[in-house]
Amino acid sequence: MYEQRINVEPVAVADDEVMGLREAVILFGGLAIIFQGLGAVLARINGWPLAPTACLIPFIYAAAGFMGARHASIANGVWAGVAVASLDSTIGVLLAGVINPVPYRRLSESMSAGAPGGAIFLGLAIGLMMGIIFVLITGTLFGVIGAAISHASPFRPRPHPAAR
Repeated sequence: MYEQRINVEPVAVADDEVMGLREAVILFGGLAIIFQGLGAVLARINGWPLAPTACLIPFIYAAAGFMGARHASIANGVWAGVAVASLDSTIGVLLAGVINPVPYRRLSESMSAGAPGGAIFLGLAIGLMMGIIFVLITGTLFGVIGAAISHASPFRPRPHPAAR
């Protein structure tokens, strides 16, 4: 937004410079998806069953929480962490499964062919619910950590005097 004054050049209002919740989710969600894809490529090239970048992903959740809460409340940091974790666990894992399908093939081959359909469906439903709960807890935890660091005194942004 710009402040409108007569016969004066427009001056950027201070809130134009701030990274909000939406920007933090878009930036760090995209970064998490890129890390998942890069890890899947590395795993496929080297024949590893897991992506080597998987241990870095929670730090991206914390960074999203940090930036989401930088100029707002800690709740924004938590929401940023949860949103980035959700983006990563859906789009990022889907991308990793497309690039490096080896772990997923092993899983399907290990399932018993004689298992009843209801048991497989129940197992998948329980696994899906556990995955959703794990993603929400992980995103919340690392979002809170990032938001708390953001609100620590050396990292708290100082208010800027209004440009006039």
